[in-house]
Amino acid sequence: MKTKTPIKFGLQWGIICGIYCVIAIMILYIMGIKYFAGFFRFMPSILYYVLFLIGAFQLRKAQGGFISFKDVFVALIICSAVVVVINTIFAYILQTVIDPNLPDEVKKYWMDWTYNWMNGKVPDEKIQETLKEMEGKDYGMSVKNMLIGLPMGVGLDAIIILIIAAIVKRKNPMAEFGPMTIPNPPEVH
Repeated sequence: MKTKTPIKFGLQWGIICGIYCVIAIMILYIMGIKYFAGFFRFMPSILYYVLFLIGAFQLRKAQGGFISFKDVFVALIICSAVVVVINTIFAYILQTVIDPNLPDEVKKYWMDWTYNWMNGKVPDEKIQETLKEMEGKDYGMSVKNMLIGLPMGVGLDAIIILIIAAIVKRKNPMAEFGPMTIPNPPEVH
């Protein structure tokens, strides 16, 4: 007995995961630019994918313990799309309303990090060339960046979702036999 459709589940779980991501981003933002822009920014993703896995198992349980690869995949792709939209809206608000200087701070962080990493390892000309390229890049939430980021976010999630769907799927062994029919009893005269 199916109690939740993959679409409904994907929308509901997407909102839950989206709220988690907004909270995680805010915590990193409050902790400082090193955490927000640095390598620590990937840490919430680990929990995000664990939430996907937990959600997929919950969906399977809600469907009587059996679920197809397709249903898991559809539910989690919808979930991912909801999360990506929520994150994009939040990132836009964060970078345009809450802290309009944030893109410049992120750029400065990465330029400093790059300089420190390259210094003494490569010629100064190469360092200056690299920093000049970085200076010209847009680190903000432009419409172009948002339009590129939406499908990229879902696309990257799709790789993990394929793995999760392969782990969670469980075929009902009774489904192979089709509906059970009871033969008519013989007629008695």
